[in-house]
Amino acid sequence: MSDYYDKGWEQFPFDINLYNWAIKGRQIATEKIHLLKEYKKELRCGGTWFPGVNFLSNDLYGSIGNIPFSNKLLNFIKIHEPTFEGMFDSAQVSICYPGYPKPMNSESRAAFNFRKNRFAAHIDGVLPIGKPRRRFLKEYHSFILGIPLNQTGKGAAPCVVWEGSHSIVKNEFRNYEKANNIKEWKNEDITEFYNSLRKKIFSSCKVKEIWVPMGHAYIINRLTLHGILPWKHEVTDSENRRMIAYFRPDLRNGENRWLE
Repeated sequence: MSDYYDKGWEQFPFDINLYNWAIKGRQIATEKIHLLKEYKKELRCGGTWFPGVNFLSNDLYGSIGNIPFSNKLLNFIKIHEPTFEGMFDSAQVSICYPGYPKPMNSESRAAFNFRKNRFAAHIDGVLPIGKPRRRFLKEYHSFILGIPLNQTGKGAAPCVVWEGSHSIVKNEFRNYEKANNIKEWKNEDITEFYNSLRKKIFSSCKVKEIWVPMGHAYIINRLTLHGILPWKHEVTDSENRRMIAYFRPDLRNGENRWLE
């Protein structure tokens, strides 16, 4: 019995399809990087992070070449994420390097400290817009699916979640929506609300590191607060980078369904 609804995330056991998928995905991503003349310009966080948004050439069903996802994974999604309509996006390939994160010229000291000490904790779809940067709910995803593409040690900048935060997010957004009579989220400046929401989660939810080896995967509820841990200097059992493919399928009619 899964406790996905309680924790806001779930890990999938080893599956040979996922292992072969990861090998093929790493091969495709690596070849694409070698051909990308602007790769170094795409790096962020002082050259320690490649965001790789929509970087992988998978099909609409998540398959790469003739390698599909495992049926167990797809069945879990079908049961636990009924808003998903079966079509995957092109996966992000998030690559971290030793030393992540380092300061960027474009970010303030406070922003860097938040990235380092609070692991850049965020809810997907809440985007910073303009200068000064204000927060708006602009994108709606069904869930987040993470698949490691290479083998790393546990300190190689793994994903982190605040367990149970999805329930707080849902309740707080519902209360805000009702109190402010929200008709369209995309035009609502939620900066102060979002900052106070994260503070509430930091004080009430347990932080959980998610590290899984190749051949495994994990799914994160779309409302779960999550981020990336800094690369630990003592990591010795890793390659010189860690690569994770992330899917965030669009949620059709998301403005009305995001809080379901």
